Amino acid sequence: MYHRMNAWLEREIVTKHVPYFVILAILCAFIAGALGQTLLSLWGIQVSKGNVVDIRQALSFWGFMDLMIPAIVLEELIYRAPLMIVAYLDPPLIIPSILISSALFGWAHGDWTNLFVQGIDGIIFSVVLLKCGGMHNKLVKSALSVTMTHALYNMSVWTLVTLR
Repeated sequence: MYHRMNAWLEREIVTKHVPYFVILAILCAFIAGALGQTLLSLWGIQVSKGNVVDIRQALSFWGFMDLMIPAIVLEELIYRAPLMIVAYLDPPLIIPSILISSALFGWAHGDWTNLFVQGIDGIIFSVVLLKCGGMHNKLVKSALSVTMTHALYNMSVWTLVTLR
């Protein structure tokens, strides 16, 4: 199964299909986040808010974007850029690298409970990076794809939270 997952990651998404893949990834992130939070709440565990900015306190959409765009770019550099290096130097290590990177991404958003929500998002963002050219060292295509996925996901969350 491990080799099949690596082989699947190797099959790059054709550029004209990237927008559809990004939308699918965002939907998967919402579903995974909802399932993760539901499972934790069924077990009586409260998901930590951690060090995340309370987006309801943002003054406007553009104020939110001023906060989030630099954070998204920095998170992609910290948590996804190393995956490009692993994909280039030692592709068989990509699956463990995704898991480690995503666990750190989840932990950075709070505590161990965030592994079930943001950690899963980290896996999804990692797959976008690698499927959109990251396994073939297509830096611009893969970086733009994952950054747009992350940004659109955060904007969607902001919109849903502010509509409550």
